[in-house]
This record gives sequence, structure tokens and C-alpha cells, in this order.
Amino acid sequence: MQVDSLEKYKIITERYVNALAQIADESDSWEVINNDIATVVQLLKDNTELESFLLNPIVDHNDKKEVLEKVIKASVSEQMFNFLNVLLDKKKIYLIHN
Repeated sequence: MQVDSLEKYKIITERYVNALAQIADESDSWEVINNDIATVVQLLKDNTELESFLLNPIVDHNDKKEVLEKVIKASVSEQMFNFLNVLLDKKKIYLIHN
């Protein structure tokens, strides 16, 4: 049985959402994580160039990590910053879109 692209996307998204929820549970930081999500969404909404840069497959991985550190790190918790780095390292940063 072949799983279509949308179904794969849903499965991958669910895995990472569950991982983030587990982080929030284990550190009792749901409010912080929710605020971080809102912050990241707003940063990307306000700066479409940032989102395009992070989603661009041609842009070097290390350049993306550097931009995350310079632009996002100061605005979110360590847990969220680490989570975004995992998405980047696993080539799943596209999950931040939408």
C-alpha cells in the first residue's frame, strides 16, 4: 500500500508535534512553548524573507543555523530553539510553514 504525499506530511508533522508536546510536558512549560510558537509564527509572518531563507533547499545548512541563532534564539526558550535546530538538522524545517 502506497501512502500519498499528504499522508506522509501528516504523519511526519504529527511526530514532531508529539515530540514538542512531550518536551512541554516533561519540562512543565506548555505556556512557554505556546508563547514560543506564537513568537515564531509572528516572526515568520512579519519577515517572509526569513521564512523563504529557511525553507530554501539551496541555502547552506550552516547559514540557516547561523540565522536561527541570530534572529530567533533571543526571542524563544531554549527548548524551542533546540527544537527548531532539530527540525533544521533533520531537514524538516519546512514544517514551520503554515
